[in-house]
Amino acid sequence: MPLTWVTAMSSTLQQTRANKVDQTLTAVPGNWKFNESVAEHFDSHVRKSIPLYDEVQSLCVSIGEWFVAEDSLVYDLGCATGETLLTLAKKYAETRRIRLVGFDESAAMLERAGEKLKGYPATLIEQRVSGETRFPRATFVAALYTLQFILLEERLQILSNIYSDLRTGGALFMVEKCLSERSEIQEIWSGLYYDFKTSQGFTTEEIIGKALSLRGVMAPITASENERALRSAGFEVVDRVSQWGPFVAFLAIKGIRTNQDQAGSTDLQRSANARP
Repeated sequence: MPLTWVTAMSSTLQQTRANKVDQTLTAVPGNWKFNESVAEHFDSHVRKSIPLYDEVQSLCVSIGEWFVAEDSLVYDLGCATGETLLTLAKKYAETRRIRLVGFDESAAMLERAGEKLKGYPATLIEQRVSGETRFPRATFVAALYTLQFILLEERLQILSNIYSDLRTGGALFMVEKCLSERSEIQEIWSGLYYDFKTSQGFTTEEIIGKALSLRGVMAPITASENERALRSAGFEVVDRVSQWGPFVAFLAIKGIRTNQDQAGSTDLQRSANARP
């Protein structure tokens, strides 16, 4: 089945006072955007920026073996240039009748994803994932480094929508950059991440420039808060399946909910309302 691409209205902001964040990229403080210049170099930039990036992609696809069956509908939230969708397609599209759906608000990212996914049964939707986004008949949902860019209260609604739309027995594979529960550990994580980025060739100027560009754009929470969010959304089975410092991968499975599972489901919403 051929690739299809659904487009929607999008807007871009003129960038000024840009700081260098990579040898080929600049960004305005507090205004990190996945625009044309970022899309052009995204695949190399993200591999330099995120520890175990390729290993996590492989983990996502391998875990999918338990959930991606015949006639599955697989979603990728914030699909960027289509790396995760392409890996899933290569693994499953030739042996099972599946459909792949990718959401991203960047037309530039989707253009590159479309080039990679030609000939595969994929639909790319130019749309910001929000509390109104639905995932009908989903069997497996991937959200890699995506929800951390969405306001917490809207994040909770997205997770609830995923749970509601997933078939029973389906799963969400989610990866987030998290805060530590303890300031002492947070300091170690920050140091380790700085060391990692310098080992990848980033300069101190570029590291600071990227950090400034993410202020007010990315809103990480702790791993425990992410787990509570998943359980609050309804997921009966939640576990951490990989971690490197602040980067944590979660697997959440939709089962048959009991009254005991529902107890205390509003705790995280109270936490969200209390956060600045």
